[in-house]
Amino acid sequence: MEILSLLLKKLSRIKLNPSLCLNSKSTKIKCNNCMEICPNKAINIENGRISISYDCKSCGICTSVCPSKSIELKEPDEFSIYKSIKNGDIEKLSCRYHDNYERSYFDCFCIGNFSNELILSILIIKPDLLLTFQKEKCSDCKYHIGFDKFFYSLKEETSKISDQEKVNLKNDLAHSVDYDEGRREFLKNIFNPSTYLNLNKIDKYQKNVNYNMIMVDMVYKNPQIFHLYNHKSPVKAKECIMCKACVKLCPSSALKFLNKDIYLNPMMCSSCNLCSDICYDDCLKMKDTVYEDFDGEYHPIRKE
Repeated sequence: MEILSLLLKKLSRIKLNPSLCLNSKSTKIKCNNCMEICPNKAINIENGRISISYDCKSCGICTSVCPSKSIELKEPDEFSIYKSIKNGDIEKLSCRYHDNYERSYFDCFCIGNFSNELILSILIIKPDLLLTFQKEKCSDCKYHIGFDKFFYSLKEETSKISDQEKVNLKNDLAHSVDYDEGRREFLKNIFNPSTYLNLNKIDKYQKNVNYNMIMVDMVYKNPQIFHLYNHKSPVKAKECIMCKACVKLCPSSALKFLNKDIYLNPMMCSSCNLCSDICYDDCLKMKDTVYEDFDGEYHPIRKE
């Protein structure tokens, strides 16, 4: 049984790191995102411990809803998928249940494993890739919950661009996403760099951290699109009593206690909300991240 367990773990596309699960950090946390979305009911969280059973089919849908990256895709991971799309190496996305395999396809198993961060980036880089996935095609699939999640995220991310960038994308996304030439021109012109992030810091960051990597790569030369990612990080709503619970429990090590104060590196913050939820004195609140702080450095947490 142990040999079988090791074999299945090796073959799985899912990488599990139980120590990062928010439920393992505090009894106050009741995050069941992965359990609720798993189509095979293969995930269990009990006494703060997460586990995945043999019923897991590696669809990867759970990875898109885990706020702390306790569950991730193995190779190709999401950043590798993003880089391939950005570099033009992927001509079409496909699902192994509905499409015949072609070399130009990328077999992502289920579009539901794409995070909001990746979906928004694809909308900006190459929106046509999302045309493959259609409601009538996925409705009969046992993993239709993945399309439902993708469709909801797609509408959410499209609305950001429509509202904030004044782009009139189609309202009816029931079957596909389409862009006319004027909209394509907008997406092309959105990449007009002004103030750049420090590229050396970004390179160093991407070698050591796996949080916000797609967003970091997208915005370091394009700060004008930073707000589209809606990144949240903690601010002080009132004076902190310095209990340091947030520093000790932060799953991404985005918080440190330095110079008798709490310091934050927003670039490492996964926006999981754990620090705010466990703060004994309700000092921390999640607010929009300030772009100037998104530089890979630790700064004293801003006051609200």
